This record gives sequence, C-alpha cells and structure tokens, in this order.
Amino acid sequence: MGLTWRGASRALAALALCASCGLALAGPPARAGRLAGLWGGVTLRETPTAAAAPALLNWPVGTGNVLATGEAGRAEVWIGSSALRLDVRTEVRIERLDDDELRLRLLRGSLALRTATTEAVRLTRVAAAGGTWQPVEPGEFRLDAAGGSRAASATAWRGSVVFEADGPIAGRLRVNAGQRGESAGAAWHMGPPADDDFRHFVARRDAAFDGRIAARHVSPEMTGIEDLDSHGRWRQTAEFGAVWVPSVDEGWAPYRQGRWRRIEPWGWTWIDDAPWGFAPFHYGRWVRWSGHWCWLPGSYVARPAWAPAAPVLMQAPAAGAPPAR
Repeated sequence: MGLTWRGASRALAALALCASCGLALAGPPARAGRLAGLWGGVTLRETPTAAAAPALLNWPVGTGNVLATGEAGRAEVWIGSSALRLDVRTEVRIERLDDDELRLRLLRGSLALRTATTEAVRLTRVAAAGGTWQPVEPGEFRLDAAGGSRAASATAWRGSVVFEADGPIAGRLRVNAGQRGESAGAAWHMGPPADDDFRHFVARRDAAFDGRIAARHVSPEMTGIEDLDSHGRWRQTAEFGAVWVPSVDEGWAPYRQGRWRRIEPWGWTWIDDAPWGFAPFHYGRWVRWSGHWCWLPGSYVARPAWAPAAPVLMQAPAAGAPPAR
C-alpha cells in the first residue's frame, strides 16, 4: 500500500527534525551535493558501473556518482560553501562525499574548485593520474587532466594547492596564487594561468553568488542557498523569526512541481523543478505566513544535516507521496 500524504508528511517531519537540530540520521551521511547548473550535454551515473542518464537540476549528488560533460556541456555542483565547475569534455567521479571528507577523481578534462573555508580545505582532495591535489588554504583552483597516465596540471587563481605524487613524478609540488604547474616529463614547469573561456565562465558564476544575503540567515554550509537571493526575499516575522518568501505565482504550494526519486543512500527523495528548489526542500520546514508559503530554515547550525525532504507546518496537496517502500 502506498503512503498517504499525511503519513508521508509525518515521515518527512521526522527527517527534517533531525536536520533542523543538526543531527545526522543513522547510516546515510548528513551532507549532500547539489547539481546547481547544467549547460549543454551533461550525464550522471549513480554508480561507476551504472548506465549514464541525462543529469537533472537539483539532483542530490553523493558517493559513487560520476558526472560527465559533452562537447558543449558544462556543469556546476555546490557542496555547502564549496563549488565545482566542470568544463566541456570533462568527467569526474565522486569517490567519497560524507560528513568527514570530499574526495574526487578527475578522469579527464578540466575542473574548477572553489573552497571558501578552512574546514572545506581540510576535507577536500582531488585525485588524478600521478597523484592527489589538496588545497592548502581557501581559494579557487583549476585542475586539468588529459586522461591516461599523464599527471594533471593545476592552476591557483587564488590561494595555494599542493600535489602529492604517487606516479613517475616523485615528490611534492606547491602551486601558489597566480601560478600554473604542469608536468613535463620527470620535471614540473611553472607558468602563468591560462586566460581562456573556462576561466571567464567560472568568474561569471562566482560573481553571481558573492555577497549572498542568505548567508546572513543560515550557515554557508547549507547546500543550495546560492540561488535564494535572486528568487525571493527574506522577511522578519513575529511568529517564526526570519523566513524566506519565494517569488512564485499566486496559489503556489510546495511539493507540487517536481518528483519523488529513490536515491541511495537516502531513499525516497524530493527533486524540485524550481531553479532555487534545493535548500528549502532539504532543510528546515515550510510554513504559512501572511497568506504565503514561506521557508523557515530553523535555528543556525554550523553544519546543518541534509534530509530527503522538508515537512510543511500546514499540509498541502502534493504531486504524489513517495511510492510504497
């Protein structure tokens, strides 16, 4: 028998209670990434051996996922305050994404990595042919891999990144801001960063999210807040404190435009169609205030726990409750 909307709401309320209290559920990690931008052809494999399928906006990404872009494709992923941008003809495997580590493998192409906090620096590593790259401090970096056995090169636009070799090029290399390190046989060649279309693309994306108002109300480690400022406004209420009011048509209600999908390891998960539809559906809860649906993020938590869906204080018809388990 399928779940009723009332039963589904109770289940979602329990999940979101954990999120609002900053508690992780037993088993699945309390951190997930978000497919925040898709341009051209982009595919996702849920496991390295799974068939590739067209990537969907707002899809939660986690351990085992493989993202690939085509000849004209680019993709953007946010994980808390960190951003990943994939250039054309790029393939990246997420080897581990949980509360303790973000470990990526760049299989081919170009990957831009933005780390905004010292904690993100500590948790993040990117493996490529020949070794592993790790940021030394918050900054913006670009990694390039030609595929095969050739070691990747790295550019530090801001901050520094270190390469720990495990292949034919032995030792440790540090690339500082304004430098590009590239392997040349058994040695490294240092030069200036490339000024190309991918660099300009990354700069435009960064400019769109710097100075976010949302970060004044919630932790920057809440994945998905990067699109809230341009699709709604924050209001201070006597009943709930700070709430976010989406810019939507009259009569809009949460959980009507989107779908439920079973995503491991979290189970049935809501995927919303709205370009801003990630953080408000995976943290906090929805409430009715002044005749509008508003998102209540809850008390400030430095590392808020992600949940498959957020409950509503006043229930509304849904696009369909999660299918029977």
